[in-house]
Amino acid sequence: VRIRLGARAFNMSKQPAGRPAGMAVAQPALLGLLHESCARYPNYRLDLSTTVTAPVWENGRVVGVEVTRGQTRETVRASCVVVCAGRQSNLRSAVKLEARELEAGYSVLWLRLDPSDHPELYPDSLDGSIAQKAYFVVYPTHGKRVQLMRKRKRKYPLGARMHPARIRREPLDEVDERWPPLVDTHFVSGREKPSFSLVTDPTDQGWVPGMVSLGAAA
Repeated sequence: VRIRLGARAFNMSKQPAGRPAGMAVAQPALLGLLHESCARYPNYRLDLSTTVTAPVWENGRVVGVEVTRGQTRETVRASCVVVCAGRQSNLRSAVKLEARELEAGYSVLWLRLDPSDHPELYPDSLDGSIAQKAYFVVYPTHGKRVQLMRKRKRKYPLGARMHPARIRREPLDEVDERWPPLVDTHFVSGREKPSFSLVTDPTDQGWVPGMVSLGAAA
């Protein structure tokens, strides 16, 4: 991990013998690993293409969830329902677990870059750069791609309705001089707007009888 102010690296972090300080793991790979490990247990089951729509209550307690699979609706019963969804979770709202926003949201921009034409730019570390308006993080990701994260200061908001082409070019004036060739010519994204806002919004109570909400990072 390297942290830079302009071109000057002022902080570096690595384990003894030069081993990496950490590893970024793609979510599909992590979920695949969890599925493989859980599949060793006879009562484990994974339901794909299934949407949870509402909790099921009996005698003041959550005893399962209603789900849809394609055009089919059914009930899945459970002794305990663990909700691992974020702040817009319909389950959390359905059981009236109200959230409090502790700070104003800030904008985050994600760009997935293809360095195949610039192999010399493929990073061997997580590089953080502090610029006037934003903080950047660049690191290698799955599929031999490069991920660039840009956290914008609150007084320089990144408009949610900004055109994707402008969002792509916005960092060019601030990002480290090595990255503009990638940002400018190798922008790859399956999303129309690769930006979102982050807020911290805990609940005063994270459970009701039969159900506990752990949040999106669970």
